[in-house]
Amino acid sequence: MTDNRNQVISLISRIDSLTSVYLKNKLEKQGISGIVSSHGFILHLLTLHKKLTMGEISKLINRDKSTTTALIKKLEQGGFLRKVTCKSDSRVRYIMLTPAGLKLTATTADISKELINTAYKNFSDSEKTELYTLLLKLEENFKNS
Repeated sequence: MTDNRNQVISLISRIDSLTSVYLKNKLEKQGISGIVSSHGFILHLLTLHKKLTMGEISKLINRDKSTTTALIKKLEQGGFLRKVTCKSDSRVRYIMLTPAGLKLTATTADISKELINTAYKNFSDSEKTELYTLLLKLEENFKNS
């Protein structure tokens, strides 16, 4: 029997690719194109926090500021986000959802639920917990290296 334990990073990469294709197909069925998982995560964060600065979003999505700027710009051009200047400090600009962004967020939330259900199909609750725990441990190994 072949020992596949050394292929774990490759497996994670393949799963990431498969989930990207899954999300793209589901979004296209809803008539939405050009949105990727990072966009969906930003939309989700803004439903939770209502308004965030570019720096806050960068930290929360674990991306550098230039990548975050490009993601935000795409959502802003699509009419899903708007920038608002802070009243007490004009140097600070908040990112907020527009009504179109709220509508898109509802759609992406439903698709995310389908994605999670597909991912955990045939998993017991204890297997779900164990998988999550092990992946967190793997993540920490890279954060600390």
